[in-house]
Amino acid sequence: MKILSKLPKSNPSLHLELIKNSWIPMKEPKNLTSAILLSTPLMIVGVSISIGVINIFSSISLSDFGLKPDSISITINLSSIFWIILLLILHELLHLIFIPNFTKSEKTYVGFTLFGGFVITEERISKSRYIFITIAPFIIISIILPLILVYLGF
Repeated sequence: MKILSKLPKSNPSLHLELIKNSWIPMKEPKNLTSAILLSTPLMIVGVSISIGVINIFSSISLSDFGLKPDSISITINLSSIFWIILLLILHELLHLIFIPNFTKSEKTYVGFTLFGGFVITEERISKSRYIFITIAPFIIISIILPLILVYLGF
């Protein structure tokens, strides 16, 4: 595993070799705007699931988070920034720990940029493992962690 401060450059010769060996490249958005627009339905589903879990197991209401029928208020303070950074680090570490043999891999990279964190691997992984690595932080942070906190009385 290598720690980086910016995204690694792609290797065009490796890309051509993989295509020659019948690999099919993933269809990814060409720019940040497209990525945000295409991920918006997933964000809505994710938020809905999280709110559902909170409503089922807790007496916390949406107004406790600043969401009211006639307004939305957001308060950002140093404590909020700390928790956001901590969750970002935890999120990326959860991606990382589910990559097989990440500690010994020379083809796995982790890092943080101005726009967030990233974990990249060039190791061969199955499609089901990729899906698991992709959704693990959501399941653990947004579903399992709140259930544990409710159980503990928080």
